[in-house]
Amino acid sequence: MAKIITVEAKGHFTRGSALSVFLDPHRFAGVSGHISILKVLDRKDGLYKDLDSVEDGERKYSVAYTFGDPENKMSLSLGYMSGPNLSASGVSYDGESESFKWSLSAQAEEARVIIEVSAEYRESRNPLRAQRQELLEHVARSHLVPYLSKLPPQLDYAGTSLTPLFSYRGEVGELISKLRDLVMEIGTGVISVKGKGFHFVASMINNQITYMKFTEGSDVTVGAEALSKLFWVKGRAEISAFHVQIEEVMINALFRTQLAK
Repeated sequence: MAKIITVEAKGHFTRGSALSVFLDPHRFAGVSGHISILKVLDRKDGLYKDLDSVEDGERKYSVAYTFGDPENKMSLSLGYMSGPNLSASGVSYDGESESFKWSLSAQAEEARVIIEVSAEYRESRNPLRAQRQELLEHVARSHLVPYLSKLPPQLDYAGTSLTPLFSYRGEVGELISKLRDLVMEIGTGVISVKGKGFHFVASMINNQITYMKFTEGSDVTVGAEALSKLFWVKGRAEISAFHVQIEEVMINALFRTQLAK
């Protein structure tokens, strides 16, 4: 039977800063303190490879789970992890090893993150079984919550705070489906889809797209037609997402206007 726990992290961080922790699988694994990414699934041939050998990476990983602590007895369990998976309700990961299955979801707000962990443990005679059963709760309470609570200020670009959230390469058709999920997840920010010879940019406020621009060579298209142009593009591209503090943008614009007078 699965054990489900919910924890909460509070601090002075922005929603975007918190999301950036969960949208980068390597950062998420590092902060967890007990998950090490060993290899990444290459969708080109279905094999798990070292990161420098992957041509078309999938969000699935071969990992090692570490139990115990350096001052006492430790053990490793090999397994898998997948994520981040995006939805309107947040960001999630899941994984398993020979001894347990787990899932973790995070819902971020301004200065607050709710983390829910579900873990199901298989029968085992291993003396470290008790530690294994507490692993995911320990990751949430003792690693993720303290880290989130002490997040530093977000990056600043030309007086406007942009928090990098997500970056992924794939076929344009696949990226378009991710674009819809990102609009719901980011809330307020900017999304870029850039490929060979073209660049699509969209801005959004409160989960609503407010501006779109498609550039291909010297041809520039704005508005709804920009998205239509993106649908016709073939090939591979990279999608990137940034969270923006809209209040800061407006205040900075006001200051620049007053200074110009």
